[in-house]
Amino acid sequence: MCVSATTTGAVSVAAVQRVIDAAAGAVTGAHGGGIHVLSVAEGTVRVQLSGACHGCRLTEDTMRRVVEPAVRRSFPGLEVVVV
Repeated sequence: MCVSATTTGAVSVAAVQRVIDAAAGAVTGAHGGGIHVLSVAEGTVRVQLSGACHGCRLTEDTMRRVVEPAVRRSFPGLEVVVV
């Protein structure tokens, strides 16, 4: 599923958050954590981990195998950075 950008060509934080929530929300929420989009600019999605996700040893795997591919499928060219 490719999500369309706004009329200005920019991708909204809300649109990326919906994609991340659809891909990983159930897993992160079930474990008491979350992934929150802070900004989308210049081809980079900045996210912050919260709750149990912050410091979890499986977060890197979830980001690499679930979140990043979902974002790339929906928004080709965007990269995800955890801050």
